[in-house]
This record gives sequence, structure tokens and C-alpha cells, in this order.
Amino acid sequence: MRLAIVGCGRRPATRPPLAEVGEVEILSGYANPSVDDAGAAYVAMRGTADQPDTLLEVGSPAGGRGMLMGTSNGQMRMASALEIPAGGEVRMHPGAMHLMFEGL
Repeated sequence: MRLAIVGCGRRPATRPPLAEVGEVEILSGYANPSVDDAGAAYVAMRGTADQPDTLLEVGSPAGGRGMLMGTSNGQMRMASALEIPAGGEVRMHPGAMHLMFEGL
């Protein structure tokens, strides 16, 4: 396999965040189609404060119950909080940290 990398000396323009909540920027996100009344969503966030921030609660305008889920010893478990590092990013993905919604 061959790989070619071509550059013109300029960095691509960064996209503005999709949303800002306090000092947290939502960079991207997607959700898979729900199965029955439950579905998962994955979000990338960046902390813009000088101190870490903490995600404590998840909700949806579609209603139902929102939960923050993570994995521990290979098992999916509900998490009570997610720390967003000061000036750092958190990226959720399948098989790891994600948002779960029930009762959609």
C-alpha cells in the first residue's frame, strides 16, 4: 500500500464549535439510530476554562432518561461524572465513554 501526503504549508481553518455551554465547547457529535426506545450518542468536547469542568447530567429534548456511560473491566457501567480537562478535549466513541438515552 502507498500513502501520499500532500501539503501546501497552510493549516486548515478550524471549525467553530457546534455549541458552547459555559466554558465547554461541543466540537462534534453524532447518534446512531435508536433501537426500540434507547439510543447512544457520541460527543467531542473541549474545556476552555483555566480549571477542569465536570459533566454531571445528560438530557435530551426528545425526552426520556439520559445517562453518562463508560466501561470498567470490559463492562458498560453508568458513570456519575466526566471530567473535561482545562484546555483539553474529551472524545466519546463506541465501546468507551458515551451518552445513553432511554424512553425516546
